[in-house]
Amino acid sequence: MLEKIMPPALHGGRLPGHLVPLLIVAYACLLPREFSFEVQGAVLFPYRLALILLAPFAIARLARSPIAPSFVDVAAVFTSIWIVVSLSFSTTFNIAMENGVALSIDFGLAYLLGRASVRSPEDVRLLFKYLLPGIIALAAVLAIESISHRNLLRPMLANILGKPAPLVPQLTRLGLMRATGTFPHPILSGVYLAAFLPFAWYASHNLRIRGVGVLAAFAAIFTVSSTSMLGLLLGIIFIAMENVQRLSKTPIFAIFFWSYSSSSNGNSARFR
Repeated sequence: MLEKIMPPALHGGRLPGHLVPLLIVAYACLLPREFSFEVQGAVLFPYRLALILLAPFAIARLARSPIAPSFVDVAAVFTSIWIVVSLSFSTTFNIAMENGVALSIDFGLAYLLGRASVRSPEDVRLLFKYLLPGIIALAAVLAIESISHRNLLRPMLANILGKPAPLVPQLTRLGLMRATGTFPHPILSGVYLAAFLPFAWYASHNLRIRGVGVLAAFAAIFTVSSTSMLGLLLGIIFIAMENVQRLSKTPIFAIFFWSYSSSSNGNSARFR
């Protein structure tokens, strides 16, 4: 199957077993919500079900190959708890328990699985390479839907699975329909793809993999979302800055953030 989607030069290098659970979750994120179902009022989206089922593998991986806790780990645990606590203050207890726990599971288990699985840049490279066919498929769906001005995938799946027709926004900008693909809103599709631009650029030194990944990431334009456009623009800017810094040995990022901080402080003082 991989050979049909990607040229032979793009594959090779077996996926180690400890990355398989994370790759399953990554592909589950691409599945539309028509594959979700409810259990005692709790909605189990494909990615959420995958996270719950695969969490024991992450725990077993950490038990076999422990890692030293870091500040980021502590912050992630605090964030998972704070999601529920903060919602309990701003909403009712029932909503905090239903929505807060769901969001806490999404964030906490995703971080747990990623922390247990990814231990090296090579892990990131392999994950991106094996997720690339899914990214290409999403990019193709967005392009077809946007150009044809028709939501195709989710309504078709809803009809096949006997689910209610999805309420998919059909908005047009610049002559293109804001495609949603497998996601419930164009912004989500666009942000998801735009976020892969840095991964496509840095995950492999193979120019064909990089080129295919970059093209797939730029399919975010078919969502015609200002958020995805901004994501692509920021990705391009930071990639350019990193290359200039690496080639010139000039601390471009330090200069940029110092300049931004100085400018922000100056503007704040002006309006006091």
